[in-house]
Amino acid sequence: MNENMTDIKLDEKAIKLIADLICGDIKGVRYRRGHDLVLFFNSLGFKDEYRKYFPSRCNYAIEKINELINQHKGIHKLIEKILDPLLFISDIDGDCDKEKKYILNYLNKIFKIYKHSIKLDERGYAQIIQNKLQQNVIDTDKNLTSLRPNISHEDIKRIWGNLKFKIFISHTNKNKEKASNLKNKLEIYGISSFVAHADIKVNQIWQDEIERALFSMDAFIALLTEDFHKSEWTDQEIGIAYARDVPRIAVRLGKDPYGFIGKFQALSNDWDSIHFDIVKLLIKHSRMIDAYLQAIENCPDFDTGNNFAKLLPDIDRLTTSQIWQLINAFNDNLQVRESFGFNGKKSSLYGEGLVHHLQRITSENYRLSKNGKSIIL
Repeated sequence: MNENMTDIKLDEKAIKLIADLICGDIKGVRYRRGHDLVLFFNSLGFKDEYRKYFPSRCNYAIEKINELINQHKGIHKLIEKILDPLLFISDIDGDCDKEKKYILNYLNKIFKIYKHSIKLDERGYAQIIQNKLQQNVIDTDKNLTSLRPNISHEDIKRIWGNLKFKIFISHTNKNKEKASNLKNKLEIYGISSFVAHADIKVNQIWQDEIERALFSMDAFIALLTEDFHKSEWTDQEIGIAYARDVPRIAVRLGKDPYGFIGKFQALSNDWDSIHFDIVKLLIKHSRMIDAYLQAIENCPDFDTGNNFAKLLPDIDRLTTSQIWQLINAFNDNLQVRESFGFNGKKSSLYGEGLVHHLQRITSENYRLSKNGKSIIL
């Protein structure tokens, strides 16, 4: 493998498309059963076993692809394995050659979006090649990295605390109190928010602290009030969020999105309810789900449990560990278990409950125990 290969950051849609390919859930590609998938990923260094309570095939593949992405050159190893020439020894009719060409074209349609392409060498082994057009993007990323301030573990702890998902809220000085109220509402869902006018201590250099927050955030929210564009700092904050390519949300609060922020996912709402719509958008991201699960574990009362349950329909996928963390939170926390949103006892008012959504997400047959005190397979 070429050590000069660049790491590639795939979004969730691309990961799902590759998972479908590996599972064989698209026409023209060999189908892999759960046992076959375990063997495939174990050949990439995993040590999994195919057991009775195996997750859905697609969720398992997505989980493993995400783990590979977090490894150095892991996505390159994955593509090499998918197109391993030993898997496509041609038969008399040439069906294996047709399948390999189809897979190669399928993957190239995905990687073209990321300014990369997949080529086969003279032996038939795959390599991901960075297109020349991408070089300027890479150089820009290096320049951005050079601007990144030194951020220590103590800085992260001071700025963000112990919560698992970190949001930078960009706002004007006039709206600092409303931004602080939004911060408090988001905290209930396991989100730590940075509000410059509220979070910077008097004895800290404010610009340095803002930079540390911008370069360590997981997501960016722009509160587009009428005076937003007049600020000397909000547009610069947007620029860093755009360059870092973190999840970005623009909230229309008197001003329409403009410039780079015009490409952000936008919400039209009022101050009282924007917190929930923000969480609904972010719950598509695995790290936000981790924060949400932490909040559910610490759920203090039934009403909060019912509010948490409103997000269940917006969850599209869970890793195996997230599934069991969610089940354990239900089983162990009375406030969760007895809230109608999670137990589904008043579905017309509070939704179908956790069992329904686990079945929807995993295609497994979960059910409540006879005493209603735990979820079991």
